[in-house]
Amino acid sequence: MRLTFFIFILLWSITSIFGQNKVYKTNNAKISFVSTAPKEIIKAQSNTLMGVLDPTSRNFSFRILMKNFNGFNNPLQKE
Repeated sequence: MRLTFFIFILLWSITSIFGQNKVYKTNNAKISFVSTAPKEIIKAQSNTLMGVLDPTSRNFSFRILMKNFNGFNNPLQKE
């Protein structure tokens, strides 16, 4: 989540500086997450995030299928 926000802010800043009205798209961005609890740490990542960023309208959207995440501790976590 922080990475997505950072990328959004970075691209928005660059676009504002140069005044370009472009839409940025990706089909293979990397995403990961970590859930830390006292008894268990759950980590997963994927390289198949699809996203669109429109700096002019300040809108963004991303999509990833849960089945594309790897790294869970057991199959039940993936469900």
